[in-house]
Amino acid sequence: MLAAALAVLGVYYTARGAITLAELSSVTHRWIELSGDRDFRYDFEQFRLLIGTGAALVTLLGVITVWRALRMLLGRPVRWGVVAVAAPFLHAPWLMYRAIGTGAPVFPALHASPALRVFAMRCVIVCATYMVAWALTRDHTMRAAR
Repeated sequence: MLAAALAVLGVYYTARGAITLAELSSVTHRWIELSGDRDFRYDFEQFRLLIGTGAALVTLLGVITVWRALRMLLGRPVRWGVVAVAAPFLHAPWLMYRAIGTGAPVFPALHASPALRVFAMRCVIVCATYMVAWALTRDHTMRAAR
């Protein structure tokens, strides 16, 4: 069940990142407009690079998640440690990106925006799921390595 859920998550992240990369300029324009900060438009190229890098990393996370989830479904040893540690480092900037898109600083935005709170909770659940996968497969992987 966990492996199937992770596979679906991986497909979603792969698609989400790939779509963002395909529409990078329009995503960057939309984000700058939503932020409400008039100075951001002068840094378009910098934000496009940052958003593109984040989207590429989310795509990579998705591909790795699908690959490892499929291995897990096949009963092969899987190491989730690197993914579990990397996930919060990818989700934190993603949350900040979404918060800035509301036009408010991060913590007031979390308080004021129910949609942002749901997204933050989803980030926590996803990161916790990777940790659970790591914990559940750690012993199995250690035994297979011996």
